[in-house]
Amino acid sequence: MRKLAEFLAQCGYVHLEKPLNVKNVVLAQKELTRQGLPMLPPSFLDFLRQYNGLSAQDSKILGIPPLANANLDIIEFNQDFNQSDDMVILGCDDFGFLVYNAAAKTYQLIDKDSSMVLEEFADNELEYAVMSVLHVSYE
Repeated sequence: MRKLAEFLAQCGYVHLEKPLNVKNVVLAQKELTRQGLPMLPPSFLDFLRQYNGLSAQDSKILGIPPLANANLDIIEFNQDFNQSDDMVILGCDDFGFLVYNAAAKTYQLIDKDSSMVLEEFADNELEYAVMSVLHVSYE
């Protein structure tokens, strides 16, 4: 994950938010569970500690408020677009959502229109899921 973070820091087209703090993580987790959604997985929280939300031309990784870019607010985004109790939306591109499916314990890219799983990544493969939704590769 460190290699991905370093790569993203060098990308001129990626907007990076400030790192999050523990108090805001707790408040966000409580709000997600209040909405009936799963809590954010530890590996995603580790990523957010370095980059609390980021956006590119046609894709974004959501973050925990408060954020300079309100369009990256994971709480509001899930309120507006999430229709499942088993998953939490972590990001998106023009065609799909990056979600964490708590029931399956996997990261998934799902089609926005059909909800069909397009790609699936193991719990320890967040790095590849993020690269997929951001359409970047450093290897």
